[in-house]
Amino acid sequence: MTNFPTLALHVGPHKTATTHLQRAMERNKERLIAHGVRFYGPEYLRDRGRNVSGLFGLAGGRASHRAPHDQLRFLAKDGHRVVLSEENFFGRLREDDGSLPRPLYPDGPSRVADLAAALPGVRLEVFISLRHPLRMIASMYSQLLYSHVYMTPEDFCTAHDPAILDWLRILTDLSKIDGLAAINVWRYEDYNRIQNRLIPAFIGEAAADGFEPEPGRPNVGLSQEGMEWVFAQLAADPNADPIDTARARFPVAGGRERMQLYSDDIRAAEDRRYTAQIAAIRDLSKVRFIDPAAQA
Repeated sequence: MTNFPTLALHVGPHKTATTHLQRAMERNKERLIAHGVRFYGPEYLRDRGRNVSGLFGLAGGRASHRAPHDQLRFLAKDGHRVVLSEENFFGRLREDDGSLPRPLYPDGPSRVADLAAALPGVRLEVFISLRHPLRMIASMYSQLLYSHVYMTPEDFCTAHDPAILDWLRILTDLSKIDGLAAINVWRYEDYNRIQNRLIPAFIGEAAADGFEPEPGRPNVGLSQEGMEWVFAQLAADPNADPIDTARARFPVAGGRERMQLYSDDIRAAEDRRYTAQIAAIRDLSKVRFIDPAAQA
């Protein structure tokens, strides 16, 4: 049997500290290479149309001049493992009109299935972070404002039922993919507490020994105070463009509250739904849930 490099595919998705993790991998790139691991993030995968679909000749990508297995070997060089991290492969963050896709990531699992089908005999693992739906949607709303699209929170909530983010549907579809060896899952809320377990899962124990974490925090969103300030400025001057000032002055830091977009009843219902979905996901086939170490 032919021995192929193993492939770890980090799909993000968006707004789950993906950039922070990618920077950490880039920071340790030489250490990874020394241990036979090659990391490719957005800096490589978004250059000159060199996306995951194009590299492996999948639907929606350019025709590759290498067969998929040859491409994997090329990416691995003389190593034994390839790590790809690109959240856009799993789906778009926004539609052209600024709204979120409904549902979010409808085609993500099918794209992973296409990759698995193109690489029979390769051990393919997916890495995916889950986040509370309301926190994730609020972060996406912050991103919309950062793009200078001033949809009011009321209009945004009316247009986006939290049910558009269905983690159980996404993970169930992933678990059914033939040729997918494992799905490594963690909660975004645990990200800062699982580094010592997450990094070895990506790159192996040897490469993780001495791994230097990325300093600082993952990207910080706009606070409730900041959002209210933005729309107060716009009420006074409809031609104002206050988001850059708000972003600098009112991040979620220094005791400021997170942005709250939905009613108390909806927030309570989404707390219950997220908890129930996490429990159900733990029981899916192929899922390896990465939790914080138990406290002594």
